[in-house]
Amino acid sequence: MSDDTDRHEPDDDAARIGPEAYPDTTRLPSLSRIRGMDVCDESGDRVGKVSDVFLDADARYVRYLVVGTGMMGRRRGAIPIDEVRYVDDGDGDPRIVVPYSRDHLAAAPALEDGDELSPEREHAIYDHYRRAGYWEEARQAVRARQATPAPTPEVAQAEAVADMNRQVRLGHRPRVRRLQD
Repeated sequence: MSDDTDRHEPDDDAARIGPEAYPDTTRLPSLSRIRGMDVCDESGDRVGKVSDVFLDADARYVRYLVVGTGMMGRRRGAIPIDEVRYVDDGDGDPRIVVPYSRDHLAAAPALEDGDELSPEREHAIYDHYRRAGYWEEARQAVRARQATPAPTPEVAQAEAVADMNRQVRLGHRPRVRRLQD
């Protein structure tokens, strides 16, 4: 993946990250390679392994990676793909890099085999990572708060998370589904 075109119009097996304003560093490998891939923190320490992938309802974009942590990867939590990076530096050991520690991942809302991501669970996941949701209302809230005079990005993000929590109580329903084999 070398440019913006690759990020949004990949071949059939490529993992698409969606049209939202994700950081330019957000990258994913092909869908056929992603499961079982090591997940590392930014210092290069292994923090888990990708055990599952959730896509949007239309199966067009990846929304979450489920990462197994702990003994034998039994503790599973979902990570929004907002700041996930695929790294393949040619050493034969491609990996996913996330800006979270093992402890932060282990404290994420847990998923059992067969669990689906309800709208409430999606909000809990984004709240845990202090991120604005991918759904349009959340993105609009962040953009609106970044208008002049702009608060810091952290303030805009925190305010958007508060808005997301209100939206879930009002019945906003983002939808995702598990990647099928």
